[in-house]
Amino acid sequence: AVSYHRGLAVASIKKMHHSTKGAMLAVGLSQAETETILSELKCGKAVIACHNSPKSLTISGDEEAISELHSLLQERNKFSRKLIVDVAYHSHHMKLVADQYLAAIQKVEPQSSTSVEIYSSLTGNRAETSALDPKYWVDNMLNPVRFSDALRNLCLGIKSSRKRSKRTSAAAVDIIIEIGPHSALAGPIKQIIKSDNQLSSSSLAYLPTLIRQRDAVETIQALAGHLYEQGWTINMSAVNGADDPRRQR
Repeated sequence: AVSYHRGLAVASIKKMHHSTKGAMLAVGLSQAETETILSELKCGKAVIACHNSPKSLTISGDEEAISELHSLLQERNKFSRKLIVDVAYHSHHMKLVADQYLAAIQKVEPQSSTSVEIYSSLTGNRAETSALDPKYWVDNMLNPVRFSDALRNLCLGIKSSRKRSKRTSAAAVDIIIEIGPHSALAGPIKQIIKSDNQLSSSSLAYLPTLIRQRDAVETIQALAGHLYEQGWTINMSAVNGADDPRRQR
């Protein structure tokens, strides 16, 4: 419901606010470098939307501001790539539909407790499930994504009930598995680990589930194989579909 109604709210920006044109840009800069160059913009407004890693950010805002920023970075031989979107997520544009979104998810109630530990990309810290109320999700839409902080704190187990791994000296986890349609976060995740002295000294492994243009059965079986190599108990019959009646023909 949270995701569905956010999609509806964001889509309504183009319908209700025709003059508001947004864009987003991936840049290879630190936060300090980005804030300096953002202050130089003469057209429109742009803000940091996502802290992907210490040297990888996503900028979001007015289309003219993003175009100006893109040109400035190209002139200075700095990495920048326009994203194929026409909405400025996690920017001031989201304020246009904040009330609409809040009203749509008013009946969403967070779970009181869960055995799964959640690290919030809004705060960058561990979050209690009871705090994930409608206002939290509106703030999540309006504010920057602090993926870098959240992943680092998760890996180090900061404010966590987990014990440090026996296999590593610093990390509280052994393996990071990305669940999604592609290994889109592989680069940022590896950069975060490499940039942190505590994490880089640990034997943290990163594994994807699905990879674009590769057979999904092959990638999932490869994931299971890597986990088995790391010493985890894997139900190989389930992985190979041996118990699936559709395979027993």
